[in-house]
Amino acid sequence: MIQRISLLSTVLISHLLLNCLLVSAQEDDSVKFTAIEDSVISIRMQKMLGSGPDGNISFSIGVQMDYPEEIKVCNRNVTGIPESIRQATASFLILDNFQFYFQNYIAGKMPKTYFLQEAKKAGWDLKDTLFLSREPLRCVLQFVTGLNDKGEAIFIADINGNNDFSDDAIKRLSSLAHLTYGASPIPVPVDYSESGQILKDTVHIILASHEKDSEGKPMLTITYPEFYYRKIYSNGIPYYLCCGRSIGDPLRLYVVPEQPNFSPMQRDKGYRLGDLIQLNGNSFIFKNSLSHGRIIRLEGKGLGAIQIGQQQPGYADVTRADIDTKSVRNQVGFIAPTVAGTNIIDNKKINTDSLRDRWVFIDFWSTTCGPCIEEFPNLKKLYGTVDKSRVEFIAVVDERRGASLQELMRKHELPWPTLKMGTGTTMEGYDIYSYPTTVLIDPKGKIVRKDIRGEELNNVLQDLQLLQ
Repeated sequence: MIQRISLLSTVLISHLLLNCLLVSAQEDDSVKFTAIEDSVISIRMQKMLGSGPDGNISFSIGVQMDYPEEIKVCNRNVTGIPESIRQATASFLILDNFQFYFQNYIAGKMPKTYFLQEAKKAGWDLKDTLFLSREPLRCVLQFVTGLNDKGEAIFIADINGNNDFSDDAIKRLSSLAHLTYGASPIPVPVDYSESGQILKDTVHIILASHEKDSEGKPMLTITYPEFYYRKIYSNGIPYYLCCGRSIGDPLRLYVVPEQPNFSPMQRDKGYRLGDLIQLNGNSFIFKNSLSHGRIIRLEGKGLGAIQIGQQQPGYADVTRADIDTKSVRNQVGFIAPTVAGTNIIDNKKINTDSLRDRWVFIDFWSTTCGPCIEEFPNLKKLYGTVDKSRVEFIAVVDERRGASLQELMRKHELPWPTLKMGTGTTMEGYDIYSYPTTVLIDPKGKIVRKDIRGEELNNVLQDLQLLQ
């Protein structure tokens, strides 16, 4: 413990000075940065979905990530793997290497010699451990791959990070062809540390299967369809700093002129940690990055000539007057995709399109999902108080082996219409990754809220005056 404290205390002053710099960046991103002694500048990057200068790079990892034993022992055991997955193979993906290595070293799970060895390989500055969290953060994605009964490649990902797959949805693996034409990414919640605060973010990942091994297990390819960017000015001339996420490959920083460019740049055009960047007579070093690319740090004596452009709103923040809200999408503000099938309670057909005169609350859940089952008492209480002429509840259930849907319904006396996935039930357009997932649809068929339950659901129904 004494060695750790002495290592970090030597850079306490630098830590405080850099914090001041970051605060000033938050207050006014357009100001000219003179930084610490005109030698270090920290630039807060913006995230964008899509392919950056790195292109749509995919990494083939085989049946699972081949981490060394020093890494595997740091990972937590998982539970709730569905019995229906044939040849199931559990694996995990580290989403922030520096934070993962550091938090496991602090916890005593990773030898100091191994941590220092890997830090040296990656080019991490040990002074930057001051910006990391000493408490464990959510920076790993657990997932399982295998085959379904039809022999198709499938996967299940632990989206909520509870190391339990019983509340997550089984999905088909995309093919490599889909990566070219656009596959649906998995939104993975993550935590990261910045200025002493634990912040939340989402990392988008695409899992794909390019072939099967000799045992018939799906071989994996992983893609990060997102990148970070920020506009800067060097002596008044505009450029974009861009960097993408990668696996098993050092972060590359690209300096792109402000001009149309719709194809990936050559890999050797990217700057690695420690590389010299020259712009209009100014020279500086790509010193390092924090929070896996969220903040880029440059070092040099000519940084006083660098200006940072205003942050631009992300696509999700732009309100368009011409948005086509009549389109069918699993998205708030759009027409909800149709859910239709046979109610297993009375064998009658039910279709959300025929309920356009009522509010519809759809609950997607799994028979092995603990949080889903825990919600039953609250849902039953609400269902008993809503005005049935104005509101309908519908359940769409993923029945897992070893957990009978009929038994659960009898035990908990669930009264609302219930559809079973895979038995003629239509739910195309709903991309469900975890359970419970809920959708509230208004009488015009438009999605108004998603993923609400418990007290929040009660408050929403009350505000809509739907409770008797």
